[in-house]
Amino acid sequence: MAVLATAFPQPAFAAPADGRSPFGGIRDWFAGDDGQEPAKPPELSETGVPSNEHLPPGGVRSRPERIGELKDRRTPTARHWRLSDGRVQSEVSATPTHYEAGKKWKPIDTAVRGTGRDGYRYANTTNLARTYFGERPGELVRFELAEGRWAAIGLKNAEAGKLTPEADGDTVTYEDALGRGADLRYTVGHGTLKEDIVLDGPPEGTPSYEFTLTTGGLTARKLKGGAIALHTEASGPKRPELVIPAPFMTDAKKDAESPYGAAGTDAVRQTLRKTGRDGHYELTLRPDAKWLASGKRVYPVVIDPTISISPTVTQSQDVMISSDGPASNYDGLWRLSVGNTSTGTSRALLRFPLGSVPAGTRLDSADLRLYYDQTHTTGDTEVLLEAHRATEAWDETTATWDNASGITGELSGTSVLVDDRDPGTTAAKGSWPASGNTAYTRYAVNQDYLYNKDSVAGDTYTWQPDLPEDGDYRVDVHYVPASDRAVNAPYTVTHGDGSKTYTVDQSEGTGGRWRTLGTHPFKAGTAGKVVLGDGPVSTSTAVIADAVRFTKGGVAVKEPQ
Repeated sequence: MAVLATAFPQPAFAAPADGRSPFGGIRDWFAGDDGQEPAKPPELSETGVPSNEHLPPGGVRSRPERIGELKDRRTPTARHWRLSDGRVQSEVSATPTHYEAGKKWKPIDTAVRGTGRDGYRYANTTNLARTYFGERPGELVRFELAEGRWAAIGLKNAEAGKLTPEADGDTVTYEDALGRGADLRYTVGHGTLKEDIVLDGPPEGTPSYEFTLTTGGLTARKLKGGAIALHTEASGPKRPELVIPAPFMTDAKKDAESPYGAAGTDAVRQTLRKTGRDGHYELTLRPDAKWLASGKRVYPVVIDPTISISPTVTQSQDVMISSDGPASNYDGLWRLSVGNTSTGTSRALLRFPLGSVPAGTRLDSADLRLYYDQTHTTGDTEVLLEAHRATEAWDETTATWDNASGITGELSGTSVLVDDRDPGTTAAKGSWPASGNTAYTRYAVNQDYLYNKDSVAGDTYTWQPDLPEDGDYRVDVHYVPASDRAVNAPYTVTHGDGSKTYTVDQSEGTGGRWRTLGTHPFKAGTAGKVVLGDGPVSTSTAVIADAVRFTKGGVAVKEPQ
């Protein structure tokens, strides 16, 4: 991490003009500064010596370059680089991006290719897990993790010799596997395997699709909300190795106001039954027959995901919640909608696997990178997207609007706090002693602040932040109010497009107060600053110099289309 260090500014102590012992004057520095406490308000002599300390000229910091990867710190979801300015940059993905092949890490490739393994025709082995596709009814698909843990999916009562897989890229299809016009389709992802039932037309009668589930080293258990966890005996269902999410189904009619992006429903019943032997189960899906038979249906209909087997990284999860379906869990849905429909609101919950970043590391900046795919309402409106901290734990398999909409915390972002007497601050002109009035300093940032309370005009105090990245930063100033504070303390913000002066009533409020001085563009480095003037020149009115905070919020705007 790069830190720009300068000397701490020191207050200028001056000998009293009346010839008294200087120790009396020094004692007064640490008395009260508001005129409200028994301690005498400190005053400077007209002949006092100003500080006149100056910060080095500010400058724009060039964007650092990656000079080498720290390969020994790679994980399936993270890579780390040494930067030219000495800092370390970590790139953490919510989904696996690399797999370990011997002693090397290679990019995941989801393509399905031919395989020579007995009983299987195709495979994907360039991934975090290995997936095999065969023709045996009891084991069409086998999904293998490390250390003997695996799960296999088959079809109950299917005829041997009639299940032929066809591969195309990352997808394998078993045509008419569940009857005429009912295909079984698998898609390989980054550490995931997703299964769809694709219906070309409405099925006859009351449809029911029966699968076999065989596991090695894993136990299957149904969770509240309809999902199924596959876990080891040691970890338990709360930390599953694999998850089969609750099912739902959609038709081919686009619906921008639906959380699914198309006409859809979660009226698909999923049941799990253990058979006689350990590790053997029957998994049955019963989609709502009336919904499938409705004249409003536009086929093909996809029951999705009937079985989505995905290794669950315990710190990496994502799910959408929507007030349009307040009790529905949308885990497994590819969309992470954010914004409003004509009837409700959608939010997305995200968790990243940050275990590869050592505990105690100081993070001076962070970027959240998501891709924008499409609108889920009309596209001609501006949509403000914000990243907020989640205030409580949540789980993607159970999160709904009803149980998770109230966990929205403060706005996230890159924040730089510069307190009085920190490196990057100085009393550029005049005397700014430290307050010793504990009745007020307890409300200050780090429980200390400086003040100016003399009859010398033109005194200033400066905060010069070292910002880690370019961007629009909200500028906030902190002060401790009291009745003798300046009502028009002048703050001048110098930023990338110029400067602007604000006046703040420092007598308003109680305790410690933050006041926003707008949002302005800044360049990385020390080119920007905030300067506080002395405002009214008076020995009975104090101007308070405490802290300034620069915040680049986790905010993006989807422009009208």
